[in-house]
Amino acid sequence: MKNKKLLFVINVDWYFKLHWLPRAIAAKEAGFSIVVATHFTSPVIRTELRALGFKLIPLFINRKSLNPAIDFITCRCISKLIERENPDIVHSITVKPNVYAGLTCSKRKVAQVMSVTGLGLSFSSEKLQSKISKKIITKLYKKAASNTQSHILFENQDDMALFFKLGIADKERLTVIDGAGVNLVEYSYQEESFDEIPSILFAARMLWDKGIKDLITAAAFLREKGLLFKLNVAGILDEQSSAAISEAQIQEWHKQGDINWLGEIKDMPQLISQSNIVCLPTAYGEGVPRVLIEAAAIGRPIVTTNVNGCRDIVLNNQSGFLVPPNNSKELAAALEKLLLNKEMRLKFGKQGRKLVEKKFCQKIVIKRTLDIYNKLLLDI
Repeated sequence: MKNKKLLFVINVDWYFKLHWLPRAIAAKEAGFSIVVATHFTSPVIRTELRALGFKLIPLFINRKSLNPAIDFITCRCISKLIERENPDIVHSITVKPNVYAGLTCSKRKVAQVMSVTGLGLSFSSEKLQSKISKKIITKLYKKAASNTQSHILFENQDDMALFFKLGIADKERLTVIDGAGVNLVEYSYQEESFDEIPSILFAARMLWDKGIKDLITAAAFLREKGLLFKLNVAGILDEQSSAAISEAQIQEWHKQGDINWLGEIKDMPQLISQSNIVCLPTAYGEGVPRVLIEAAAIGRPIVTTNVNGCRDIVLNNQSGFLVPPNNSKELAAALEKLLLNKEMRLKFGKQGRKLVEKKFCQKIVIKRTLDIYNKLLLDI
């Protein structure tokens, strides 16, 4: 990998830092020169990445735009970027970077890794707009994946199986790497403190499809039964998503006492360790939700939905509960079991930690990613 150039193309800087920075650092240590093309929203992140010796290129990608003219301009910008930088490998992440970079890489025969970090609203929603979007995305992925020097990474088996079924690429160029991985030292196992009033944590991007409304409804059911608990909510306001929840709505829930809004929290290990249960009742097309990996690593039982990605990190009735999406009553029933049973929470937490050590350790994720880079270089 020495004297080779690796170009990351990703939609936004905070997402790169949260999920991909350890892999980029490892690639640099292995000999790659690193170029990051993304939309920079934070001067702090920009400074941090520059200090690591990365070359940074501003690139605005409007994630919710359906305007062909805007997307054509974005595609042209990515194409010119790849031609100018002439990387040995392009690692693109999420739909628009994958297909737009893929079209150029296919044309120029540039080695490419495409990371599918969940299939999002286009594949999980039943709305007409999403169904149309799914057909378009599938066609674009097929075109991008016609490059025989491309490899597609997934975070769960269901997504990979769907891409194979849709005929996007053959199995030899499809690989599952379980989630983003967590640092097992930073996210060390910690037994919960058995306070009189336990707390449930919801931590995610503030999107309607992540299930916060179902959780609020479930919490109301439990309070009507006389259960005492705190419902803490933390997350990122994502105004670029078409499913974004407004800050005004979140503040209204907070004022009414439905939730305790914490805002964006930097110290996730501390936040999770102070919680008793982590809940993500999502209906979104997930990869493997990072917060669930972090929760399991620290030893917290999980309640989540039986959807792609979520079922990869939860052993049902062993490390948490899987419930149907959009079902507040079953969600409430699962939460009630854990709220009333400290011993179950402790047992589930230990099982979750074992699963993370086996499949979701950051060292494993980094090694498998670098192995893919190395294979592509050998095949060039």
